[in-house]
Amino acid sequence: MRIPLTWSFPIVAGVLVISGTALAHTPAGELPESEQAALMEQARALLGPIAAAPASEGEAGPGDVASDGFELVGHDPLLGRGMNAALAVHGDHAYVGSRTDGQPQHESPGILVVDVSDPAAPEVVHEIGRPDAAEIGETSRELRIWPEQDLLMVLNFGCSSAIHACASGEARSSRVTFFDIAGEKAAAPELVATYEPTRTPHEFYLWVDPAAPAERAMIFQTTPTSSKTQPNMIVTDISNVRDAMIPEAERFPETKWFADFDAGELENGEEQDRRLHSMGISNDGKRAYLSFLGSGFLVLDTSEVVTGAPEPSIQLITPPENRVVWTNPGAHSSVKIPGKDAIFVTDEVYGDALDPITGQDHGCPWGWVRTIDISNPAAPAIMAEYKQEENDPAYCESGAGADPANTTFTSYSAHNPTLTPDLALLSWHSAGLEAVDISDPAKPVRAGTFKPEPLPSVTTEDPALSAGQDKVVMWSYPIIKDGLVYVVDLRNGLYILKYTGEHADQVATTSFLEGNSNLGDALRYENPTVPRARLVDDACPEGGVPDSGRTDADGNTHERAIECMLWWGIANGQSDTRYDTAGSVSRGQMASLLAGLITKSGGTLPSDAPDAFTDDDGSVHEGSINALAALGVVNGVGGGRFAPEDSVRRGQVAKLLVRGYEAVSERSLAASQDFFSDDNGSTHEQDINRSAAAGFTEGRVNGFEPESLTQRDQMASLLARTLDLLVEEGTTEPKEPEPAPAA
Repeated sequence: MRIPLTWSFPIVAGVLVISGTALAHTPAGELPESEQAALMEQARALLGPIAAAPASEGEAGPGDVASDGFELVGHDPLLGRGMNAALAVHGDHAYVGSRTDGQPQHESPGILVVDVSDPAAPEVVHEIGRPDAAEIGETSRELRIWPEQDLLMVLNFGCSSAIHACASGEARSSRVTFFDIAGEKAAAPELVATYEPTRTPHEFYLWVDPAAPAERAMIFQTTPTSSKTQPNMIVTDISNVRDAMIPEAERFPETKWFADFDAGELENGEEQDRRLHSMGISNDGKRAYLSFLGSGFLVLDTSEVVTGAPEPSIQLITPPENRVVWTNPGAHSSVKIPGKDAIFVTDEVYGDALDPITGQDHGCPWGWVRTIDISNPAAPAIMAEYKQEENDPAYCESGAGADPANTTFTSYSAHNPTLTPDLALLSWHSAGLEAVDISDPAKPVRAGTFKPEPLPSVTTEDPALSAGQDKVVMWSYPIIKDGLVYVVDLRNGLYILKYTGEHADQVATTSFLEGNSNLGDALRYENPTVPRARLVDDACPEGGVPDSGRTDADGNTHERAIECMLWWGIANGQSDTRYDTAGSVSRGQMASLLAGLITKSGGTLPSDAPDAFTDDDGSVHEGSINALAALGVVNGVGGGRFAPEDSVRRGQVAKLLVRGYEAVSERSLAASQDFFSDDNGSTHEQDINRSAAAGFTEGRVNGFEPESLTQRDQMASLLARTLDLLVEEGTTEPKEPEPAPAA
């Protein structure tokens, strides 16, 4: 039962009513902050005597603990501070923002740095505080990491005294702060740049150019407004973020989009809330999937922005009259299901306490999930809905669903999703972390739930979401890293989980995935026919590979493979402290690496191979080149030349990995199908397919890109996967793990 929009006096027939008048159709934030705070305080005062009482009887009473399809690996309460916000994970560290501000009564309200090198024992090791974060009246709400640049970015903006426990009367402008987290700075980030958007963002999506991941990136920011003359979205190019010589106005160029369509009216007579809350972006950056709070879902063409058009135009693909609409409040997050013409959309609906503040109808049955068919993006259509028991209207008539102590400051609403092709992992506020089988988007099915035992108390309860009886509030986008799931409960801290339910293989084989960026496995998941890269657990046992001390590998996506190749003696670093992760690989270096792979995995090379080429005389790689030529593994470029200084191409690498594997195993690899179209006609096409089928290589967003170069860190993973198959098959004896020394 929802609280009525006209409020008068205390508890009547199980419904909380508060003195004062709610302004119907008043968008959030237009009611004066002092009135918002006063209304919330009245609600708290009235609920005080009953909030500590047990929940009324019901099938889903508050505080229930569930662990179905998930195993708890590690947990850190984040100092028991409460009011945690977004999560970012990179290498051995996680970073967690704060929903509240830097007032003295809030414990450690900055950005917490958590050491997750041992996922079973995460530990807070640092806090980014004032002036770089945690100013009074400011929240560090959104975090993301650009891994190729070793940059942590944080969206800070002004926060509410009513629903975020922030100081009233503070007028904070928004800012995006960028921190260097390379090497040792990962544990104590250093501010390197600040960008001040021309309008206050609410959320952002990080898009890294798949064709130039180390050089080019953009943030797509929602700037919610009901105005037609102010932008609802700003796209900012952050490629020059580290170049302090460029003035800020030129370093962070903005492209704005204005939602100039009319709001329209809902079936209940309310005007649609025409503010853009969030958006998902396609991997190639050319489509934006928009979530308006009441005006629903639309698709936007952003191709001119990401392709670098001189004066880019952003246009709707979905005509406004064809948009998918349901209620106020409505769509919260829209994420494309990889490899399918479908969108996964969540709602976010708070408890009844927000009714008088927003003029909208919050509370039971809260918000849930919809899947939307975008096979025709000009005419999207709802395919299915997925709900929890608390989202059933019948629950609202039950004892628990009609109990103000369970509905006023509590939300059983879907929030933020991260998707593999067949599985959705999403925070669902007080219902916990939910896993949903989306192999058929038209028939989503529950696959698991994790709801932890809440902390006995925290320093700051969330005024709107954890002040009721249920003290679990799963909030962040889940992040999959190295097969484990990281998620933040805004009250209870950071949880690290192993998923064991349906499609667990998709989680276990994921190196990195988050719902609000196109990083990591997002690119390969968009093409589900391409085999996934194999894991390296047999050759490089987790926890059994010693740290070489090459600090530039710390936090790198390929760190484990780099350390493993150094451990096996297949690769060398540039020095005792540096690997040169971003360095290119020449044909001569590739020959030495492949020769090392063959000999260290049990194969043999001829010791007296004849001199095969004329242009490698005196090269440190000459012996390896000659030996591989004698085996028939490498060829020259013609005219008796090998071109040892030329950079090796991805197509050539695929061929060499296949031939190296076959030289050791004395078995031939088969190609099960033609995986890519951009290698058609290439002399390396068959070897590219063989390498992909074996799990040595994988595709990129535009195909295989056979002419692209390979960096040293990427090469380490390619070699490690090849070695892993040899170990798994029994051709090569595994090395004995070397556990890390005791602290």
